[in-house]
Amino acid sequence: MKKAFDLKTTTSFVIANMIGVGVFVSLGYQLAGVPSVAGVLLLWIVGGIASLCGALSYVALASLMPRSGGEYHYVRTIYGDVWGFIAGFVTVVVGFGAPLAASAIAFATYSNGLGVLNLKLTAILAVVLISLIHSYDTRKGGDFHFGSTIIKMVLIVVFIVAAFLFGEGQELRIMPSSADWEMIFTPAFVISFIYVTYAYTGWNASVYILDEVEDAERTIPISLLLGTGIVMFFYVLINYTFMYVTPMQTLLDIPFEQKEMVAQVAAESAFGKQGGMIVAGLIAIGLIAALSSMLVTGSRVVKVMAEDYPKLGFLQATNERGAPQIALFLLAGLACFFILTATFDAVINYAGFILCCFGILTILGLFVVKYKNPAQKMPFGSWFFPFIPIIYLLINFLIVGYMISEKPMVALVGVLTVVVGFGMYLFIGKPQKSS
Repeated sequence: MKKAFDLKTTTSFVIANMIGVGVFVSLGYQLAGVPSVAGVLLLWIVGGIASLCGALSYVALASLMPRSGGEYHYVRTIYGDVWGFIAGFVTVVVGFGAPLAASAIAFATYSNGLGVLNLKLTAILAVVLISLIHSYDTRKGGDFHFGSTIIKMVLIVVFIVAAFLFGEGQELRIMPSSADWEMIFTPAFVISFIYVTYAYTGWNASVYILDEVEDAERTIPISLLLGTGIVMFFYVLINYTFMYVTPMQTLLDIPFEQKEMVAQVAAESAFGKQGGMIVAGLIAIGLIAALSSMLVTGSRVVKVMAEDYPKLGFLQATNERGAPQIALFLLAGLACFFILTATFDAVINYAGFILCCFGILTILGLFVVKYKNPAQKMPFGSWFFPFIPIIYLLINFLIVGYMISEKPMVALVGVLTVVVGFGMYLFIGKPQKSS
């Protein structure tokens, strides 16, 4: 039987999962701590390198442990049932539920220029409608997703080209000075990097749907690396464009509670008030693909966990067209809860911190596998292991350390999330399948 997702659709899941709300809202927060063009571009380049290292490491994990589920499957296989369940719980709640809410809130915020009145209601409606599309038919949902991703990429290219053609460019210094290099080791740079980490979240999207991917052994590595490389290029270019068309002081003067509107501020600077409203509407349309991708990939984690735990068995049910409807609606409901209860900035900091922690745990698993079986060969050859995973780990250890030091309440909430996950494991009981 032909699988639902081919290379183009699988790559589109990676791209759409990454190019969501983060890149359109991060610059305002970053400039508050790193008021330098070269410093901001360094943030995005380092973030892209870390993501490529993470993607290569996940390719290795996928080749060693081929199954859908992402961190849940890898952590459970390497560390056992308890940590596997907690990783799955965190992935669903923090990796998908919280970012879904943030993207939906941004969708509603950018739609506001088109006459939207109630932001939270609009955000909830967007999540519900897209989940209904994917709950009907897996293949048709994949086609919808691929189409929405193409539209998103076209809109981004049109914005960048139009900004350079019609915007009044600022003189930018992009070569880092000695002060910029020194800034890398400051708390402000690392805290700003949390927004970059959040924006790059999703480079591992295709491993969550591995069981539904055609020729997965070939498709998964290509989709991860190609998707991450494309996104890294566009992230640097988008942020350069924002700073090129907008005076630096204008960006710095955006009130903190409105910093997620930085893309609209840049659009207004380039095209005027009316043009800014149109671009805001186009960004909102582009965010549909991000919502679509997270609903599909996140629901597959729920489905895989349900296959292993009898008390969750009802969540694995699919309709005759392969759509895991209950898992989709559960994830949509979780996102709606975050929309109603959390602020945008709080969601990003919370999600960024805890996802870094579990990314570290997951990729450390490669070292555990190698320690337990020294003869185990890793993909890509001797240049890959241990060097590439170490680069990813060092960058993320730095982020986690600074977050614990500078934002201890965020770290505490992360710890509480793990405790809740452990409590859920005790309630649900042992899985029926051994890890």
